[in-house]
Amino acid sequence: MVSRALVDDVAEELHLVVRHRPHVFPAHGGELPELRKIVERSQGEWNERALERVIRGAAESLTGQAGGTEAVLALFDSGRNEAGSDHTRDLLRDLASVLVEQTPAVRIEPRDNIASLLAKLDDKPAGKAGKKIKPVTALVAVVTAVAVTVGATVLITKLGTGGEASPETVSGDAAPVKIQDVTTFRETRRNLHYVLSEAVDEPPRPAAGGQAGLQAADFDAWYGSHGGTVLRSGFTNITVQGNDSKAVRITDMKILPECADPLDGTYLIGYTQGGDQDTVKIGFNLDDPTPMPEQMTILDEGLQGTGVNYFAAKTIELAPGATEVLTVGVYTERRYCTFKLQLVLATADGPVVQEVDAQDKRFAVTGLAPSANGEAPYSGYRKMYRQDATLAWNSVDPQAPEGK
Repeated sequence: MVSRALVDDVAEELHLVVRHRPHVFPAHGGELPELRKIVERSQGEWNERALERVIRGAAESLTGQAGGTEAVLALFDSGRNEAGSDHTRDLLRDLASVLVEQTPAVRIEPRDNIASLLAKLDDKPAGKAGKKIKPVTALVAVVTAVAVTVGATVLITKLGTGGEASPETVSGDAAPVKIQDVTTFRETRRNLHYVLSEAVDEPPRPAAGGQAGLQAADFDAWYGSHGGTVLRSGFTNITVQGNDSKAVRITDMKILPECADPLDGTYLIGYTQGGDQDTVKIGFNLDDPTPMPEQMTILDEGLQGTGVNYFAAKTIELAPGATEVLTVGVYTERRYCTFKLQLVLATADGPVVQEVDAQDKRFAVTGLAPSANGEAPYSGYRKMYRQDATLAWNSVDPQAPEGK
């Protein structure tokens, strides 16, 4: 039975995290003994990053109570001030109960490792009780709660319905979901900041007929030919259609990134009069070693993940012929990444993983190149151009303060 006193202790430590963010770890890292035990048993280390991952993982269990997202925001959104609210205390106690129940370990498992773990457990006795654990379902969530008992390990996983532990991978016309359309991957904020992989000596030229600046199609062609890449965060709209004789459910998404150091060729600042940020509901943080499809929120600093798997509380059902638009964001501050996207599906014939056909669109995003000069934020680039109100491009010295 779970100790009420232990839940109270963990809840109070979580309250310290809320009260003292973002400095709780330097101030109270050694004074959070119960959280420290949970983190050390699950991560093998005691630091702020491990603490955050364990708390975010446990919060997924609260999404069915509509509390997971709120709890994560209360803990990690420094713009909120809810430490004294009764509602926040109730959420933290619920979260503490989850952490205690999952003690002695709450472990973040890479999604691709779960199927193999389940396969190893199939038809094997678990400890003295001789209990068998079978992979009776197929769709695996990112966060896995692992309860360790004497002589036995019980794997508790959020799973959908299905047959085998390893979903079949499909593509082509016979796939259960048809990818009707994929839009160009572009910036989430309409501030028109771009990076080129090349250091170009000439900026885009005015179009024929005396127009200032290239027409959009011409600019896109020039931009693409020089390795143009979205800076920091971008999104694509993916239109999917049910392509099976029976309903198909999208129960998860995966991203397959290939990353390197940020691009450092040419920095472009396009002219804009501002505008609203596009609504992105699903996002992948490529600075996370195991990125998941997070629920997204808009904070002052822009697009941010909540740490909660979007599909933990929601699945998308596609009846035969029915369509849905998925707005998917991808972001990074530290790397340059190209990537592929996959849909994890529950079908009448079992689980399926289907790659999203990018339809000749390039999926790529880059973080800002590290500055070579602390007073010049763009000094990591070899070339820089800024667009003025006439839409003409002008050369800028990237070594100058603020790129002036």
